[in-house]
Amino acid sequence: LTHKTVSDEFICIGYLAGDVDFNSPDGESVHTLIIAVSSSSRNHLETLSKIAKFCADGEFISLLKNRSDLGTLISYMEKKEKN
Repeated sequence: LTHKTVSDEFICIGYLAGDVDFNSPDGESVHTLIIAVSSSSRNHLETLSKIAKFCADGEFISLLKNRSDLGTLISYMEKKEKN
């Protein structure tokens, strides 16, 4: 197993081919996966916090459920972070 140092931070958003039941507490199926990669634990926790805030936003969840393109997601996120 090779280990590399991460110099950049990024998230990946992947739309699943079909909803998956992960036995979540709310009973909702999963339609989107979000993966965060960070260079430090502190940055990773900050990124997870931002992701959690977006995932609590009904409009953002609608964008994900409708499989919005990357440009639309980025524009929405940038707009929300300015407010």
